[in-house]
Amino acid sequence: MAFKIAMDAGHYLKTPGKRCLKKLDPNETREWVLNDRVARYFAEAAQQYEGVELLRVDDPTGKKDVSLANRCKAANKWGADMYHSFHHNAGINGGSGGGLVVYSNKGSTKGAKYRDTIYAACIDAGGIKGNRAEPVQAYGFYVLKHTDAPAVLTEYGFMDSKVDVPVILRDSFAKQMGYATMEAIAEVAGLRKKQSKPAEPVETDALDLPVLKRGDKNDTVKAMQILLIGRGFECGDSGADGSFGPATEKALSAFQKSKICDITTWKKLLGV
Repeated sequence: MAFKIAMDAGHYLKTPGKRCLKKLDPNETREWVLNDRVARYFAEAAQQYEGVELLRVDDPTGKKDVSLANRCKAANKWGADMYHSFHHNAGINGGSGGGLVVYSNKGSTKGAKYRDTIYAACIDAGGIKGNRAEPVQAYGFYVLKHTDAPAVLTEYGFMDSKVDVPVILRDSFAKQMGYATMEAIAEVAGLRKKQSKPAEPVETDALDLPVLKRGDKNDTVKAMQILLIGRGFECGDSGADGSFGPATEKALSAFQKSKICDITTWKKLLGV
C-alpha cells in the first residue's frame, strides 16, 4: 500500500521580502529558491523507499502563488498520509544566531512525533542549532491546521543570520536536510528502503579508463566524482560537476592517498 506525502516549498518566487539579507548574501537569494532546493533533494531521497508517492502542492516553477487553502485542499483530496512544508526563517527579534525550528499543529500527537524526529535527524545530519527560537514547537500555521494528515513545517535556518546564511546557501546543506527529513519520516512511518540489485561484474581490462588529474574537465571526471561521493568522499559544494578541482583532488587523496585516478583507482572505485 502506498504511503502518500504531500509537500510544498513555502511561499513562491516573488513573495515580497522573503529573501536573504543583502549584507550577508549579495545575491539576495529568495526564500522559495532555498525551500525548493531542499524539497527537491527530499523528493530524490524518497525514491529510495518502497511504496512512497509524492504530491507537490505548490507550483514547482515558483512562478505562481498557490494559496495555502488550495495546497491543503489538494493534499486532503489526494488522501495524503503526511504533509511537509519546507521553509527558511527570518526575524524573531533579530540577532546573529538562528537555527532550525520545526513545527507541528497543536494537539497532534503524530505530528509531534514527526516533528521531533525530523529535528533530531536534521541536527545529526549537520543542521544548525540556534538561539533565536524554541527548536520544536506546536503552532497553528495554516497548513498545519487545515490538513487532514499529520503535518510538519520546518524552518531550516535564518536568512538574516550571519551564522546561518553561509550554511543555508550551500547546496550540500540542502541535500543533507532533504535526505535527513525523508529519513525521519520513513523512521516514524515504518517505511522500508528498496532492495538494491547486485552490481554486474565489470571487466576492467575491456574498459578505456583514462588517467585523470587536477585540471581535467569532462564526463569521465564526473563519473569518478559520482563514485567518490557514493563512497562518502565529498567533492565540494558543486558535487559531481565534471571539473577536477581542489575539492575533488582532496576527496581522491582521502580515498587512496594519491592525487591521480589511474586504472588501480578505477578498480577500487568500481569494487573490482
